[in-house]
Amino acid sequence: MSNLLALDIPTAIYSIVIILICVGSVLLGAEIFAFVARVLVFHRYRKGNKQQVAIGYTGYQAARAFLDLNGLNDVEVKKCGFWRMLFYGNSYSSRKKTIYLRKNIMNKASVTAVALALQKVALVIQHKEGDKGTKLRTALQPFLPFAPIMFFPIILIGVIFDLILKNTQTFVGTIIASIIAISIFLFAVIMTFVIMKVEKRANQRALAIMEKTNFLQPQELVLVRKIFTAYELAYVADFIVSILAFIRIIIKIIAMLLKSSLNK
Repeated sequence: MSNLLALDIPTAIYSIVIILICVGSVLLGAEIFAFVARVLVFHRYRKGNKQQVAIGYTGYQAARAFLDLNGLNDVEVKKCGFWRMLFYGNSYSSRKKTIYLRKNIMNKASVTAVALALQKVALVIQHKEGDKGTKLRTALQPFLPFAPIMFFPIILIGVIFDLILKNTQTFVGTIIASIIAISIFLFAVIMTFVIMKVEKRANQRALAIMEKTNFLQPQELVLVRKIFTAYELAYVADFIVSILAFIRIIIKIIAMLLKSSLNK
């Protein structure tokens, strides 16, 4: 029986290596797709930011006007500080009841500026209406940018724990740390899906606001739709990459555990 297991483990490792190569190849394709999607976002963002809106409102003025129109006078509109701009960009903080806009959105009277400012207003309205996805997203926003990058540091802590306590035969610390890290990473993947749906609803609401109030010209609305579509495509690409990255990490951990069993 022990000889049979000894043969099965190397075979399993070989199979996992093949699977890893396949998943890695698909992941590479997904990352290329995500890169193209981000380039498209940049292109449409920049094009829209060069086109002035006929109404002459800046991002700040548009956000303030529609917040007041919807009875949201208690929500502020402020410029992003450096760290907020770096980690969150244009965003809404439900805790501070504040929409934060980048400088080139806050003070510019462009199609992109108005579109993104009103998209954040739509998020505020969704939050006020009790949309569960929006409330979850805004509540966890401070944590979300850091969830994926916590994976390897947590596992490293487990490995160090095993080395200190000389648990290199059982890898108890590594296994526990891996379970915690996988749970956090899986949570980040799920939240990527939630954010994708929340953002799409906010895009649709922002467009409906602009169309209903005739806030933008028809040709300006066409460009807004293209900007929003590019962002939605980028979210889908990021979600696919997250799923594949998660699968690859699980396979790597399984391979590591099989290899440790082989070395016993």
